[in-house]
Order: sequence, then C-alpha cells, then structure tokens
Amino acid sequence: MNEMRTYHSKILLFGEYSLMMGSLALGIPYRPYKAGISAGDDLKRPGSRDQRSNAILKQYYESYLILQPGLHTVIDMEKLGKDIGEGLCIESDIPVKRGLGSSGALCAAIYGHYAFDPVISWAGQVNGNWRSLRNTFITMESWFHLRSSGFDALLSYLDQPLLLFGDGAIKQVSFPGDVKALASVFLVNTGTEAGTAEQVRNFLKDFFGKSRQSVQGKELISLNNFCVNTWLGDDKAGFAMAMKELSEFQLVNMSRLIPGNMREIWSVGLKNDSFYLKICGSGGGGFLLGFSGNPVKASETMRVEGLETINVEHINKHHDKYVDQGASRRFWIQDAG
Repeated sequence: MNEMRTYHSKILLFGEYSLMMGSLALGIPYRPYKAGISAGDDLKRPGSRDQRSNAILKQYYESYLILQPGLHTVIDMEKLGKDIGEGLCIESDIPVKRGLGSSGALCAAIYGHYAFDPVISWAGQVNGNWRSLRNTFITMESWFHLRSSGFDALLSYLDQPLLLFGDGAIKQVSFPGDVKALASVFLVNTGTEAGTAEQVRNFLKDFFGKSRQSVQGKELISLNNFCVNTWLGDDKAGFAMAMKELSEFQLVNMSRLIPGNMREIWSVGLKNDSFYLKICGSGGGGFLLGFSGNPVKASETMRVEGLETINVEHINKHHDKYVDQGASRRFWIQDAG
C-alpha cells in the first residue's frame, strides 16, 4: 500500500455517453487536481471537510461497497471498514459535479490503498489485468453514477492517456507530434453543477428508446469514432470536420445536457468556426470541453460572455514520471489558464 500516492482528475476527450454503446473512448489524466487517502485530522469540528468526507465514505461503504460480493476478493473490506470507523477521509481538490472525475479518483484511491493485490499502475505496455481492473471500477463507481464505464477511475489510477475500444480492450496511446497545430483544447466553466445519475438516466431514455436507438445512437458512435481516429491520426482538416459535426449533433440531439446559458455561445462557435464545444463529463453543468484552431479568438469570445476558460495544452516533449518509461513519446499536461 502506497500511503503517499495521489490520484489525478481526468478529461475524457471523446466517448462521453457513446462509450456505453460500444464506441471508442479517449481520455487523459488532468494533473492540476488530485485526491488521496487522509487520516482525517479535523473530524471533531462539526461541518468540517474531514467530517463530511468521512460521512460520505461511511455511507458509500455501508450501503454499497460491503454489499458487492465480487469486491470482497479484490479489496480488503475489513480493513477499509475499520479505517473508516476510525476517521478515514478522502482529501481532494477535484471540483465535484464538474465532469473532471472526482468520484473516479476516489475509487482509484480506495483501490490503490486497499486492494489485496493492486495492479501496478505504471508497469509499462498494455497490462492483461487492465480489463479486470476496469470491471472492478465499474462496480465501485456505479454507486455514484447509476451506470459507470469505469474509465474515469482507470484513467486516474493508471495516470496515463488511454484509448478504450468497443470490445473492452485498453491501450496506452501517444498523441500527435504537435497537438497545438491540430487544435487547442480548453475547458469552459458553465458555473453550474452537473447531476450525473439524472443525466445518465435521461440519456438512456433518449437513446435506447425504440425509435432512437438505431439512428441517433449509431450516429453518435460514428461521429465520436471519427473524431478519435482523425485526432490520433494527426489529420487537422479531418478532425475539424469531425469535431464540428459532433458539436452540431450534441447541440441538436443532446441539448438537455447543455446548460441553457451555453447554447447560444455553442451556436456562435459553430457559425463562425472559431471553436467547437462538446459535453465534458455527464453534462447538464460543470465544464464543457472546447476545441479551436484559433484559441485567442475563442478565449476572447468566452471572456466577452463572462465565461472562465482554462487552456489544456498537450506537450509531448516533456516527460512525466508516471508515463511508461519505454514509450517513444511522453505526455504531459500544462494548465495554462
């Protein structure tokens, strides 16, 4: 057990919702935010962060984790329950209900500290245990989201960019040599919270109904995979076209997941091709994810509307200690906001 390790937030570049229907999903760790196990030094003060965290963990453990038979062979439930009773907390600065994977990092932290035989998170090339690890995270995280892909927690735990295939295969990936030339990536803070379980329920209702499953669902998968393939293929023109089509599709067919105050500016980006927005996380609030070939113009447009943006730059000439040391290219995230 590594008592000092922390687990970072994540950004799912592509695959929100569509991965539940078997699409590709491409995600990265987002290192400005992190979570980790804490002993809980401020439990006695009513309403303290430690007290709230411990109460949530206790509820999570007693009403869900302990009742999952499959987890008892993976996680030391006895020790986890004992430590929660003694004040265990999750210390986290990841914004909650914002689409950056706060619950995934929590699950990763619990697994990392209490698994009987934890998967080595930066062991190198594709690990045969990653599928079973993801299945563990699917079970652990479903308490928070009604239905979870387990991918958020996997990204936090493995702490490297990953590509998830529709058949469940998982691959570590590197990114184009000059991502800035392909598109600048940024987060937009909508200023509202997202309710993940409710959004998932609404999506399943909309896309798995008798009249919509075969048409809208397949179109979403196709557009999502088009974005992933052109992104990884360093195809600037193809990616711009794919991203615009995905953004248009989400605005028309997934508008209930887009906060009302963001729909007009979403349309502005599509109209003048200065930026394209997509859902980040469960939608309905939190952050949105943007892609732009003209980041200065995009930032100015957002600023005029009073919106906060955070640039996310992919700089693969830098090295990170958690990334596979045998990889030919490295991955690092700079928060330039």
